[in-house]
Amino acid sequence: MTPDSARNIEFVGNTDLNGRGDGVQVMVHKGHAFVGHMFSDGFTIVDVRDPKQPRPVNFIPAPPNSRAFHLQTHGDLLLTVNSPNIWVLQGYSDPNDYFKASITETFTRREKEFTAGLRVFDISKPAEPREIAFMPVDGLGLHRLWYVGGRYAYASCHWQGFTDHVLAIIDMQDPTRPEVVGRWWIPGMHQAGGEIPSWKGRRYALHHALSPATSPMAPAATAGSPCSMSAIRPGPSYSPTATSTRPSGAALIRRYRSPIATCWCSPTRPALPIAAWASAPIWLFDVREPTNPVSFATMSVPSEADYCAKGGNFGPAGDRRVEPAIRFGLPK
Repeated sequence: MTPDSARNIEFVGNTDLNGRGDGVQVMVHKGHAFVGHMFSDGFTIVDVRDPKQPRPVNFIPAPPNSRAFHLQTHGDLLLTVNSPNIWVLQGYSDPNDYFKASITETFTRREKEFTAGLRVFDISKPAEPREIAFMPVDGLGLHRLWYVGGRYAYASCHWQGFTDHVLAIIDMQDPTRPEVVGRWWIPGMHQAGGEIPSWKGRRYALHHALSPATSPMAPAATAGSPCSMSAIRPGPSYSPTATSTRPSGAALIRRYRSPIATCWCSPTRPALPIAAWASAPIWLFDVREPTNPVSFATMSVPSEADYCAKGGNFGPAGDRRVEPAIRFGLPK
């Protein structure tokens, strides 16, 4: 396998995951990699103690028609999402339809049963995970997770009555009894509560919440520490959720039309890197004043090759299924 360009990195080994090549999230614990799948409805465990010969040793299936594509590990705990396999059940003829409206509007084919919620596993024996808890959700369940130990996990979650995924703060003090203790959303998303969306023909949703204050790299977490939340639209917001169960929004970036996949606020530097879908660039924001984030740089697109012409996915958020014609622009 010869790359177009490489610096300070060397190819070591690979595995086809027993034919399940749709890996999304990868976490490593005790010499084993846990790989969540986009379409295979479960997660694979790979023995990587010999990195030159990674060896799949187990596959843990999710319930029928349900995904476990995103997971997190810390210590001997593994947390994984459960949500309907919308891409398969809905069978989008145009992948961009997923972004044109709220998930409650686009996901219409719900005649098949699925499971929504959070699963917790004991991975003290990494090749043999043992389920110790399941937290059901009345709706379409969890989409993304963030957990690096401590009391709280953060997730994007859809409940019945909401237009799309919102922030969920989950108390993990007793891993056998996870419990949602806080929620946050953009006004207009809670239709069951009488809110009316101010948008039409587009999707406003939380994609991923990251709390640097809970990171091993960060100083001790304090109440009011920021949590950066990437959204499909209109952009990331910052909420004091590191140790709080009552988050409140500090700022919302609305100037960028491209959907945002992931944003990360450095615990040691006042910068917020943002990775966007649709092969858009990575932006850097100065967030020393949380209520007024300022963009000051973008990371350049590699010039040594035309990666879009190679087919497949390319960009800082490579899981986006885009037509080749989109290239570096926005979906038409």
